Amino acid sequence: MRRFIATAGPIWLGAWLAATLLVAGCAGATSRAAATRSPTPLAATSTPSATPTPDVLDEPTPVPVGVGQAWGAYTVRKIPAPLNSTLEADFQSSDTPDGRYLVITVAPIDFIDNKTVVSYLALYDLQTGAITKITPLQGPQEQIVSVATDGRWFIWSETNVNGPGNWYLFLYDRQTGAIKRLAEGSNGTSPTPFVELDHGVAIWSQLTTSPSVLMDDLATSAISTLSTNGGGPLAMSWPWVEYSDGNGAGTQDIRNLVTGQIIQLPVHAAYLALQGTGVAYIPQGLQSVQYIDDFTQPNPRPIYLSVGTNLEFVSMNDRVVVWQTVAEITEVVWDRVQHRMIEIAQNVVEPSLQAIPHYLLWTTNIDNSKGLPYSYIQDLVDTDTLPTSSP
Repeated sequence: MRRFIATAGPIWLGAWLAATLLVAGCAGATSRAAATRSPTPLAATSTPSATPTPDVLDEPTPVPVGVGQAWGAYTVRKIPAPLNSTLEADFQSSDTPDGRYLVITVAPIDFIDNKTVVSYLALYDLQTGAITKITPLQGPQEQIVSVATDGRWFIWSETNVNGPGNWYLFLYDRQTGAIKRLAEGSNGTSPTPFVELDHGVAIWSQLTTSPSVLMDDLATSAISTLSTNGGGPLAMSWPWVEYSDGNGAGTQDIRNLVTGQIIQLPVHAAYLALQGTGVAYIPQGLQSVQYIDDFTQPNPRPIYLSVGTNLEFVSMNDRVVVWQTVAEITEVVWDRVQHRMIEIAQNVVEPSLQAIPHYLLWTTNIDNSKGLPYSYIQDLVDTDTLPTSSP
């Protein structure tokens, strides 16, 4: 299955990660709570951080329980990703705040080899199954690297799957239909940015010779700099945004965009996710998943420890924390409410778990019988409907 960064990363990502060890995690889990927006950060105040935790942990991984034992007769919706004999849908790590639409990319089934058909960004209507085209990408073999939406605004970065090539950062106003190019660059000198967006505020990080974290107040088009040293891992849950401070201390800054408060976490993150006051991250050793219930009183603890297999692409919503395990065929999630690990699927050909604000998604039924290696089914569970205790 071909996958984008929001699902599992472009082909060239492994080399980039080895070189930088600072790659952003999935965007995906924006806050659903209403808040008064104040996009210009106030004077920053720092909160002392907790004692650093090691990248590799000796504590045992909790034994997962079966999904039926934990959630009972929960409902799984199956979405056919092949749209016809030539096109398929790749599901990006985002949905609209009302939960009705999934952000997808419609691409040729033979995407890796197809040098003529241009993919396009679109919305998938979960009520009707209709697909609404937003815009074509810049050319054949272009892929979405990172995407985020707050319902009205969409921001995404894209580049060529074969790299290094150029990258482009775009903004789409669903209300007016206008599309604006915010930035562009070369992957040869600056990897494609990772993005977050909530409450009309877009944020992206750039790993240039002078790494930076930039913020755009979309109502005024005013762009400001949150950090002149940061870059890499980036996550947002309004009004908080988390990014690397880039000061060499190996910490993450969590900044409140309304009050200006900054909380520093002793996190050496290769991937991270933020939802509410919870933080999940994969340290740079790529061998564990650590979880913080409340970043205002941080006490990181391991929820998963790999045995020699690299972990990647952590994401979370109000209910679950998920990650992807390279080359393993059993997929598990951490239930934030029941406080335990749950086994979701076995015999998975490729890891694909995603947590977006309303849903848990994963891929099953890889079907090569017709010579279409990218033919698959997307399973979707509404995490808002899951029981809070075992049935």
